[in-house]
Amino acid sequence: MHFYMEIFKKRFICDFRLGYNLILKIMYVVFVVPCMDLNKLHMHGSKNSAIFFAHWILSRVIMILQCFFIILLLVSPFFLFMSMILLLQHKYTHDLIALAGLENSTPVDTPLEVNVKYSQTDGDLLPDPTIYRRLVGSLIYLTITRPDISYAVNLMSQFMHQPRHLHLAAVKRIIRYLIGTPSRGIFYKAHSSLILQAYSDADWAGCPDTRRSTTGWCMYLGDALISWKCQKQRKLSKSSTESEYRAMSSACSEIVWLRRLLSELVFPQADPTPLYADNMSAI
Repeated sequence: MHFYMEIFKKRFICDFRLGYNLILKIMYVVFVVPCMDLNKLHMHGSKNSAIFFAHWILSRVIMILQCFFIILLLVSPFFLFMSMILLLQHKYTHDLIALAGLENSTPVDTPLEVNVKYSQTDGDLLPDPTIYRRLVGSLIYLTITRPDISYAVNLMSQFMHQPRHLHLAAVKRIIRYLIGTPSRGIFYKAHSSLILQAYSDADWAGCPDTRRSTTGWCMYLGDALISWKCQKQRKLSKSSTESEYRAMSSACSEIVWLRRLLSELVFPQADPTPLYADNMSAI
């Protein structure tokens, strides 16, 4: 033990003989380390590191630095149990809000205005589309942990070539929605059911320029959202039933792939996977 203390002292210029906490220097690895010292628990790292303080009495994690992954733990004096995982981009969201210059703006309840269609010819062109493309690109990255804005971001990304002032206002509305929900993310609970479920929907003729529909579906493994998609359909649909069938067909392709993946991971699905849709004519 004294040998390792001397090594740390020489390398990091710090006398670690003054404490008895576990000392780690790990890069690009996410892990959980239990500490037997019930009075003090300290983990130190650089500014870009993900650092957590797990209090064994409070049974929760106090986030010391902003990070991408947050692991909530239940800690006992001798055992450490992982109970849930929350994926979020809290700091990235605040950086995006600052990039748009909307720190003092009022939040809104929805990413898009209700019953509003956006066209490629609405309003005047932006003199410089750079900021629009930067904001939309950042929002696309944010959808990794924010599926609730996937449809809105997918819609706004269709105007990257020639964005207009109305489109920029819609993008800023999405960011104003994030102001009120900066800490939302994807939640994974331990001991959840491993039954696969799917939901699909379609926005029939939602594009005013091409009259093409939009496919949307999401996949749940128990209570956990594991896959989702929002994409404009390639072909025109003559009815809402046809557009719903196309969305359900796309969802079925994902179901087949996920069932095979789960089977390879030794979690085979014993029963058929239910696919839920909200169109009576398609059902």
